This record gives sequence, structure tokens and C-alpha cells, in this order.
Amino acid sequence: MSNKIALEIGEFSVADLHENGRLLVNKLEFVQSTLVELYNKKAMMNRAKNGYISDLKAEIIANKAGLDIPAMFSDD
Repeated sequence: MSNKIALEIGEFSVADLHENGRLLVNKLEFVQSTLVELYNKKAMMNRAKNGYISDLKAEIIANKAGLDIPAMFSDD
């Protein structure tokens, strides 16, 4: 837990808060860290989605052209 909490109305020492206030600060910090994790997961999922879309486009183009483009560029 940090020593101070900044709100729109000012900055306050967590140590000066009552027990309920300190509990609320803990809950706020938990929510903030969870939001960061979810944001990071969203970025990861968007990257995967874009990769799948790219692979799907290549597959569709290959089928239309009658070529196996991935096989042409593989190391096998």
C-alpha cells in the first residue's frame, strides 16, 4: 500500500485514515492493478486476433490463386 492517496480534492496520508478508509484504499489499488492486467490481456488478444486475420487472408488468397503460398516460403 502506498503512503499517500491522491484524489481530485487533494492528497492524503493513508496512515491518517480510519480502518475503513485504509480498507477502501486497498480495494482501490486492487481494482487499479486488475484494470492494468485486463488492459494488457486485451492488447495480447488483439495481437492474436490480428495474426489470425492475417493468416486467414493469406489462406483465402492462396485458395483463390490455387497456390500454397505458405508452403512456398517454409523451410521444409
